[in-house]
Amino acid sequence: MPKILQGWLENNDGSTVDVSNLLVSPELILNIDLVENDQLSNLLKEKKGIFRALRYEYEAIGRRYQKQLALSDNDYLINLPVNHYVEDIFGPNFIAAPFSLSRVYEKNEPFRNVVIDGFFNPDVLDSVVKDFPSPSEMGGKRFSGAHEKKYGSGTDIHHHVTTLVSDVILALTGELFRNWLLKVTKLKGLIADPLFKGAGLHQSQNGDKLDVHVDFNKLTGHPKLENVERRLNFLVYLNKDWNTDFGGQLEFWRKEDAKPAKKIDPEFNRAVLFEASSRSFHGHPNPVSGPRGISRKSLASYYYTKSERKFYDFEGASPRTTEWL
Repeated sequence: MPKILQGWLENNDGSTVDVSNLLVSPELILNIDLVENDQLSNLLKEKKGIFRALRYEYEAIGRRYQKQLALSDNDYLINLPVNHYVEDIFGPNFIAAPFSLSRVYEKNEPFRNVVIDGFFNPDVLDSVVKDFPSPSEMGGKRFSGAHEKKYGSGTDIHHHVTTLVSDVILALTGELFRNWLLKVTKLKGLIADPLFKGAGLHQSQNGDKLDVHVDFNKLTGHPKLENVERRLNFLVYLNKDWNTDFGGQLEFWRKEDAKPAKKIDPEFNRAVLFEASSRSFHGHPNPVSGPRGISRKSLASYYYTKSERKFYDFEGASPRTTEWL
C-alpha cells in the first residue's frame, strides 16, 4: 500500500499539530480507494471544532504526494485517498476510447476478449520488471502438477514485492480501473480482490506450461471475499523482446475444436481482458523454451460479482473447480 509519511492538522488560527503517529500505513481493505482512519476520527471528535483541515504526505511509485482535506464540525470520519496517483500508472491506450474497445470485446471469438498493447505507462512497467521478484522470492507456491508448471504469488503478495509493484497491482483493484472495466464489458458491480488469490504475479521458466482449462466459477477460501463468482480475467505481460520461438503463447480454444482459435504472444506491456465463463478455455500449453535465464512473467487480476444464487452461478452452472480440456 502507499506509505503515509507525515501528517498535520491545521488549527483555526493557522497553526498546525503533527499527527504523523496517527497516520500509519493503512490497512488493506476491499475498497482501496478510501481508507478509514479510526484513530484520527476519535481525535477529531474529542477536539470538536478546533481543526479546520488535514494535510498529509504519502509516497507512491517512488514519489511523494501531498493532500489536504477540509474538515467540518460534523465530519469526523476521515477517509484518506491513497491511490489517486493511478493516472500516472496507466498509459494512453488505457485512457483512450473504452467504448470502442467494448465493441471489439463483444465481437471477438472464441469468447469475449480484447488485447491492448501499451496499456501501462512504459516507464512504470520498466520499473516493475526490474523489481519483479525471482521465483524463490515470490512467496506463494510452485505449481508442478501434470497440467500446470509455474510459480505464483500468494495472498501475502504485498509482503513479497516492492512498494512500487504493490502500488501497480493495487491500481488494478481501484475504482478508476473498475469503472474502465464497466465501460468495456458492461458488467456492473465488479468486485476486485486486493489479496490476489490465485492471481497477482505469475512466472514460468523453461519447460513450464499451463494446459488449456476453464477457471473455477465460485470463489472459496478467501479471507475477505464471500459469495462471489468469477466474471473477468485481466493479464499484463512483462516480457521484453519475446520471440515466438520461446513458446508460452496464451491460447484461446473452443471446447469442440482440436486446435487453438487464437494465439497471443506474451509481449511486454500487452494486456489481455477476457470473460471467465464455462466456454472461456485458455492456457499456454506450449512450454516455455527461451534462452537460459529468461522466464515468462505476468501480472494477473480477477474480477467478481456478488452471487445471486447459492448453488448456481450467473450461467446456471453448479460450482466447479478448474476444468481441464
